[in-house]
Amino acid sequence: MQTTLLVEDASFFEKAIVKKLHEVGRNQIMVARNYAEAESCLNLPIGEPDLALVDLTLPDAPDGEIVDLCEKWKIPTIVFTSRFDAKTRSKMLEKGVIDYVLKDSPGSLNYVADLIRKLAKNPSIGILVLDDAAVERDAISKIVSKHLYKVYQAGSTDEALECLAANPDIKLVLADYFMPDKDGFAF
Repeated sequence: MQTTLLVEDASFFEKAIVKKLHEVGRNQIMVARNYAEAESCLNLPIGEPDLALVDLTLPDAPDGEIVDLCEKWKIPTIVFTSRFDAKTRSKMLEKGVIDYVLKDSPGSLNYVADLIRKLAKNPSIGILVLDDAAVERDAISKIVSKHLYKVYQAGSTDEALECLAANPDIKLVLADYFMPDKDGFAF
């Protein structure tokens, strides 16, 4: 069962988000109104959440510490906050959050709902990353895997062809153009 950790200290937003989460099929929701409650939820024996939706400014953690907690527990996290500044956004994205969404209009809640629907489907979709440079291949794979896709890697076109043949769930190939054996376009 899909479990969502919702960390939101504003009652109005909590109710609206819970309603929207139910609409998208996320029926098991752990609600925390601050960092301490979130930590307590994560220590419950009911199982770990597979997704977190968090506000950054909490009474006992005003500087986004909740993202560090989710990262520690390896929970894919969406930041949903009314606080915006480019530096904070960049810092959160560097920590690996799936997205940083502003609570600035009713449309933002719909955006989050659509994102959660997509995330639920993504684990069944394979993406092949083809690049002869392991560092680049790993960096791209890390970005793609944040969105919960099944990621495959290949360091050559021959390896990529074998991977495609063995994994029919691959729906997208991200190929480097400059490759030693055959360029990405020819592939």
